[in-house]
Amino acid sequence: MDPIRRIKEVEKMREIMGTKPLNPEDLSPKTEFVRGGERITVKMINPQPLTNFYAGMYVMAVSTWGGPYDSGIEKWNNAPVETRKDVIRAILQRQALPLALEHPQFLFEVSGCSRSAFDQIARARIGTTFSSMGVRDNAHPNIDIVVPPNIYDDKESFNEFQVGVKVAKSTYSTLLGRGQKSWQDARAVLPMGMMHRFVMNVNYAALTGFMGKRLMFCEQYDTVAVAWKMRQELGKHYAVLAEPLRPSCDFAKKCTYHQANALGEAFGCLFKGCGRWEDPEPYFEFNEAAAEKSDIEAWMGEAVPEGGDPILWKKAFDLDSHFFEKEIK
Repeated sequence: MDPIRRIKEVEKMREIMGTKPLNPEDLSPKTEFVRGGERITVKMINPQPLTNFYAGMYVMAVSTWGGPYDSGIEKWNNAPVETRKDVIRAILQRQALPLALEHPQFLFEVSGCSRSAFDQIARARIGTTFSSMGVRDNAHPNIDIVVPPNIYDDKESFNEFQVGVKVAKSTYSTLLGRGQKSWQDARAVLPMGMMHRFVMNVNYAALTGFMGKRLMFCEQYDTVAVAWKMRQELGKHYAVLAEPLRPSCDFAKKCTYHQANALGEAFGCLFKGCGRWEDPEPYFEFNEAAAEKSDIEAWMGEAVPEGGDPILWKKAFDLDSHFFEKEIK
């Protein structure tokens, strides 16, 4: 095949697939500075109609009992709606075999957080996979920047921050314009506050562990915002699965970020406790919480549960009642 024709065919294919990078010369170097997590969006990629994970969880939970002809499917179909709910609640409260927690599988697309927040989030391993926006495969002279709220809200600090970012991005654009200097080389100068986008595939068991850690306000502001928005998005589709997702300190009923006489403090604890639970013997480098609940609530557009708030099982089951009323066919 003629090489020029082949190149044109590949580029046309990439345009259709959405894998063709933007031309740096066509991108404006203008930078928009965004306060914390105010641009974060989370969307759950769902098949339609939605999978009835509750039926699958029920079948997994009851399949241990009975003989070879005692179908878990028939057990669901023959059970009253309230019994179906009781079994699911037992699973979620860790009163049944835990394997059913691995049945629900979710795919979240997240955008608007910083690259540094993604670096924290992507530490999740078992039961989780990620795919994220590249800076080796794309040029980003027009990338927006996520600004820590404490810097954004302080005029002098914000001015200094903008100067530093503009110098870094100007250097980046200059490197891109020098002949064979690749995006791979130039990306080394981009700031960790550059806005990022990623996809997270996770089963529910792994999600509960992730949420226990990342919903706590001792994490970076936009890391926490991503976790709460994931919980919010999940609740739009599966209220019963979202409702019991809480910071791990809520289940311990004490501050777990700071623990007196614990070696964990020798490995970090930069910030003071957030105040959700009493922190009687604090140790910190910076006299502030890592994330503010008021910021998270503003970015979500709704209040988050307080530490002592009960799990609203009835409300959640009422919202998801249509799942429990269906038989498996």
